[in-house]
Amino acid sequence: MKSESSRAGFDRKRIVRSLVTGTIIGTAVSFLIILLAVFFIIKMQSMPYDALAPISIAAASVGSFCGGYISARANKSLGMVIGAVCGGIMFVLLAGTGLIMGGTAGLVTLLRLALMLLFGAAGGVLGVNKRKRRK
Repeated sequence: MKSESSRAGFDRKRIVRSLVTGTIIGTAVSFLIILLAVFFIIKMQSMPYDALAPISIAAASVGSFCGGYISARANKSLGMVIGAVCGGIMFVLLAGTGLIMGGTAGLVTLLRLALMLLFGAAGGVLGVNKRKRRK
């Protein structure tokens, strides 16, 4: 018989596994979007410097959405929370990498955090509420 906490969606192993999976997939999606953007920037041969921040924020937000969706689908419960946590983990990885590489934290960093949490939570809600197809 399952314990009370397992039935409520608090199975630690499942939560950790779903967060790791969602974070890896979300980071990979963000990375692929950045690679695609770099390809187009190289093809254009000129790109305003001010356009880089919105591109990176958009890539991080889409990746966070995908990660939240995958995490919530794998966990099958707690969609908004799992999605937001996945977005938060992705933000910590992204911001940590940026700071290690010599970047600075500012207002754009707070905007990126807010958007990644929001998009991760939205992906989590959609991931939990997605119904399976009947054949």
